[in-house]
Amino acid sequence: MEEMRFRELPFAKLKDRSYSHQRLLADQTRCESFRAAIQEAVKPGDVVVDLGTGSGLLAFFAVQAGARKVYAIELGPIVRYAERIAKRNKLDDKIEFIRGVSYDIEIPELADVVIGENLGSLGIEENILPMYQDAARRFLKPGGRMLPNKLAVSIALVSDTGIHSRYIDPWRSKMYGIDFDTFLHIQLQTLFLGHFDDERIITLPQLYSESILDQNLSYSETTDKTLQFDIDRPTTLSGFIAYFDASLTDSIRITNAPSSGKGSWDQVYFPIGELLQLKRGYKISVRIKFYTTRSDVIVSWRVTIAQENGETVYDYRSTRYPPLSMPADLIGPIKPPEIDPENRWIAFVLSRFDGSISREQLKDMLHAIDPELSGNFIERTLDLAFTYVGTQSISPELEVSERMNFLIQSHFDGLLCCDEIAEIIWTEFPETFSPSHALLRIQQNIEQCVASAIGV
Repeated sequence: MEEMRFRELPFAKLKDRSYSHQRLLADQTRCESFRAAIQEAVKPGDVVVDLGTGSGLLAFFAVQAGARKVYAIELGPIVRYAERIAKRNKLDDKIEFIRGVSYDIEIPELADVVIGENLGSLGIEENILPMYQDAARRFLKPGGRMLPNKLAVSIALVSDTGIHSRYIDPWRSKMYGIDFDTFLHIQLQTLFLGHFDDERIITLPQLYSESILDQNLSYSETTDKTLQFDIDRPTTLSGFIAYFDASLTDSIRITNAPSSGKGSWDQVYFPIGELLQLKRGYKISVRIKFYTTRSDVIVSWRVTIAQENGETVYDYRSTRYPPLSMPADLIGPIKPPEIDPENRWIAFVLSRFDGSISREQLKDMLHAIDPELSGNFIERTLDLAFTYVGTQSISPELEVSERMNFLIQSHFDGLLCCDEIAEIIWTEFPETFSPSHALLRIQQNIEQCVASAIGV
């Protein structure tokens, strides 16, 4: 019998396997909503750009609506299958599939409509805002249309003892005589996905943000907002959820609000440190801060509970700030040594020196990642980083290999293992390193990176 052979599949290919697209295609509410919206937005003879075409579904809908030409942009290898589907359905003469990131793509003509389904469970974590801002400025005709055309994010407090009892509370007790509370710290910084029915919602939702997606779109990289909730009855608080509401056209909207039922998107759950018994009259303050880049979204949150007289009875703040696209995993067996936090911050700043980011943007980024950093500490960190590159220019630039090494050492916090750091490096530099190459590079350069960090 012939020996069975295996080969490594890069992470991107694993994510693009057909079963994930089958799940999306099976969501009739999602698909029919986009189909109806495209029928309404696209006119016969229109030129259309489809951002993140995936299986090609929205591009096919655009052709069915009468589009003369569709430029379907997709980074992942799924685009090859979308091309085959288009040819099989005799739609390929009107669709040009382009593999790449939309920021780097040029098209030969301006579009009447820009469409895309770049909505994560939180709405914003698939970078829809910077992507649509760029597309509106470079791809769209004056007065052109975008779909979706509005995106809102809402927050609601919830009571869910199940998540705590299953994922958080087990780490509070010793197991086999060993204290595993490090895992408790990790779990409390993890964002969970799940469907929360109305019975678990203990307050009316509040609007956190709303963005109009058109040619005037101007998003802020940092969003920092505090919401206030009043408790009108005794109840239990376990955390809060966030969800989106997107207007595809003026008459068609789609949402993953709890009342919408279970579909392709769950709600995003933000835990707090423990289950809390609330009394009538308590006031809950929820502060959420997002930092959005072209490649990721970093989030931190803080929940404060006060009695009617204003006295604070509980104050919880997240401390690890994981990127939304990378859930916290268990610590692996190969863990690099921990280095001084100040040197890690300097290394993080140096890892961002790609010639496109200013000192002021770096200040905002550091404050978004950790609101507790003082202004003096941030200024000193930036001074040392700029001194290292021998310039005080607005946007210094380092080689990719240097930035990667600095990014490696910036994650030597005693919590992440090499596998986790490798995935972060590959996410930051997907065109440069395969996942296995990133891990090998990290393993080969741990001592070098630690030495560099100490000498920064």
